[in-house]
Amino acid sequence: MTQLTGSCTCGAVTFQTGRPLMRAYCHCAICKAYHDRDFADFTVFATGRFRQTGGGPVTYKVFKQPPLLRRGTCDRCAAPILEKLFIPGLPRMMLIPTRWLSTPEAAPAPSLHMFYDLRRQDHADGLPKANGYLPSQLLFARHLLPALLGRSAAHP
Repeated sequence: MTQLTGSCTCGAVTFQTGRPLMRAYCHCAICKAYHDRDFADFTVFATGRFRQTGGGPVTYKVFKQPPLLRRGTCDRCAAPILEKLFIPGLPRMMLIPTRWLSTPEAAPAPSLHMFYDLRRQDHADGLPKANGYLPSQLLFARHLLPALLGRSAAHP
């Protein structure tokens, strides 16, 4: 099984994961503010394959209802480090900013762009792009479900 490790900028929060499920880019206003970047680049892991190894405190907040996603920041350096995703009926998942992986090159290639209509710049990368809330959630689900089942997602 693939083991990936990582930490926040100050090293207080460290983690170890199993095989990543997928990777995506999100251009929504919340992600841009939370990550303090033009878009979020995150890798998704099943919570059962995730373990926080360094005991640094993390404070979680919900930015949008319903609370499907709880976004955590390191209490010491304020880095956006761990996001807990809960979708009823599916395994719990962790979203980790790809930049915090010790070996980001080991993460899977990105699969999609969500909320592309809110982008700050165009991305001519050939990835599927969804605009708006529902199309973005559906595109994410279309790539996540096959990853959970161990199959590749079909690209349009």
